[in-house]
Parts: sequence; C-alpha cells; structure tokens
Amino acid sequence: MSPFIGHRLGSGHAIETVQGNHWGFMPAQAFRAILVVALLCGCGPVRSQSTGQSQSGLSSGSDSAEAVGEQQPNRPVGTDAWVWIQPSMPSGRASNGPGANRDEDFRWFPDPIRRLRVQIIRFDARRLEYVQSPDQPETNVVAADRVVWAMPTRWQPGQRQAIDALIRGDDDMALRGLLQQTEKRPAVWLQQWMSMAAAQAASRSGRSEIALEIVRQLDRRPMPPMVVGWLPVCWLSSSGRAGGIDAQAARAALSDPSDAVRLVAASALLEKDRAAASAVLARLSGGQQRPLIAALASAQQMRTLNPAQWAEDWAIHLRRVETLPLAIQMGPLSMAAERTDRAGLDSAAEDLETSLRWAPVAPHPARPETLQMLVRGEPEGP
Repeated sequence: MSPFIGHRLGSGHAIETVQGNHWGFMPAQAFRAILVVALLCGCGPVRSQSTGQSQSGLSSGSDSAEAVGEQQPNRPVGTDAWVWIQPSMPSGRASNGPGANRDEDFRWFPDPIRRLRVQIIRFDARRLEYVQSPDQPETNVVAADRVVWAMPTRWQPGQRQAIDALIRGDDDMALRGLLQQTEKRPAVWLQQWMSMAAAQAASRSGRSEIALEIVRQLDRRPMPPMVVGWLPVCWLSSSGRAGGIDAQAARAALSDPSDAVRLVAASALLEKDRAAASAVLARLSGGQQRPLIAALASAQQMRTLNPAQWAEDWAIHLRRVETLPLAIQMGPLSMAAERTDRAGLDSAAEDLETSLRWAPVAPHPARPETLQMLVRGEPEGP
C-alpha cells in the first residue's frame, strides 16, 4: 500500500460501526413551485447520464458553521439514521498542557470515522444533536462540520425509487421523484439533501433553470455542510461530460443574490468565460459570512491553473483541499485528481484516484460509483 493511500485510509476513510431520530418538519410550500416547474418541463427532452462519469483556516472539528438553523416545534419522532462522524482533533491546549499524554495525543495514525446508528433530534448548519437510542435520554452534540454523512437506516418506498434512479443515472425520474418526496415533509436536513440531489439531477440532465432555482430556494435557509457539499458545482472538465449548467443560464446567474447560485454559475462558466467567472469566485472566496462557500470558491480557483502551475505546487494545493471539512471534500478532491493527472504526475494521480475509488469519505455525484453508498453504505468496487 502506498504511503498516500495509507494516509487517506487513516484519515477517516476506514469506518467503524457502532449501534444506537427525532426529525423536524420544513414547510413544503417553498418547494411546490419547483415541483410544478419540474413536472411541467417533463415533456421536454432530457439527457440522462449513465454511471461512469480550504480555504486555509476552515478546519474540521471546529464549531464553525454558516448560520444557525431553525428548530421547528412539536416535531414527531422520525426513523433511525446512520451518521458518519469525523473524530475531533486533539486541541493544542490539551496536548501541550501539564500532564498531557503526548503518546496518546500525537499518535502517528488518526482515529477512523465513526459510523453510528442514532436517533437524530436536530441537524442544521451548526450542529447535530442525537440520542444513541430511545431509552437513553442523554443528548449528544457534534459540530455540523464533523458530520461527514447522514442518511436514514431505511429509505421510504418513494424515496428508495428516487435514489435508485439517481444511482443508475435516470436523472429525469430522479428529479421528479426527489422533488415529490420533499412534498411529504421529511426531516428538514433530509428534505434539504433530497432537494440538492434533485438539483444535481436537473443539472446533469441539462435543466439549468430548474437546477439553479432549487439551489436558490435552498440557499434561503442555512444548510449543513453535507448538503452544501452536494451543490451542483462543476469540478471536472466539461469535455466528454453531458449536461451541466449551460452558459446562457450561468451568465444570467452570476449576479444572483444567492452566494450558492453564483458559485454554481461561476463554476459552470469557468471554461467558457474565465474572466467573468474568476471575478465572481474571487469575491466569494474572500467572503467572511459564508466560510463553506468561500472555501469551495477558493478550491474552484485552482481549476484555472495550467498543468505546469499545478505540477509546481501540487502538494500545497492538495493540502489546501484536505483542510476542508470532510463533508465537502469529494468534489474538490475529484478536481485535484484530474488536475494531477493532467499535470503528468502519474504516481500521485494514481494514488489519488485509488483513494477516491476505494476509500471515498461520502457519496458524491462527481464520483458516480460512490452513489451506491446511498443504499449499501459503501462504495461499489470495480
């Protein structure tokens, strides 16, 4: 095993399972307009894809988040959920203070990601609150940027059909099904994720306006990092890739009030109008109010580097990506793998590709093979 793969596996890409929901409602009216538009547009042509396709200072394990999410009263108990939690890093104070066990705090290998079966009480842009089991009243609280992934232990029938369509690349069916399921008022965080998955399906099928509208409406409410990580941002080269936000829609969205919409639009336009897209990314990356958006915009700017520039400082670029919370790393890491390969760094590119293939931290559309994790909990091997 190469040192790089060992590092990636040790950074939490091995998952340990532990046993052990109380979900909130999110008003569905905001998504009805999207659903109507999507269904009305259903008669148009659709291009379905088939499978085959930090910012410095923003660190995982902190209490940082984009905003505090709302908490709805009188929430009914939901179903069980799996959550994948990144271990916290030893604090400098604890590590260096009197009596610190340096052998324990500075082990050469990090702890693995923990996979827990829990009941989610609350999961918003700032924190996850859960109980291990219904008969254990103690509530556990984890910073949202340490939550790598969360999903129900069992998808409802309609949800499962929509997820299956997403996995096999039937983006038309996935778009319709996912938006219909948001009408059934699942947990807020799950409704946000399914809507973002619908935005991905709309983007992949070439329905730019629908994809941007979904993102626009989602961005009115604070989102957990794992939802932000699924923004339909373009991370890979457009050559040989169907769908995506078209140039006309992207240009119109560069001045949108939503930071998330501008990020998506700029990423889609970066290969067609670099000057306009780069200007938007520069403003977003310097923003102080939306650290996750700023970090993703900063990672997007790496796509403007030519192969020689990337090769010169590729290790530094990779370290910048790896300072992002794990929940939003998959897109930037996929970009880094492609850029490293184009720079002719064959060994490093192979290590990155193998790591993403066999040890992905979470499912992500930039790596279609990882979508099997949505139902199996693990990636599909070659």
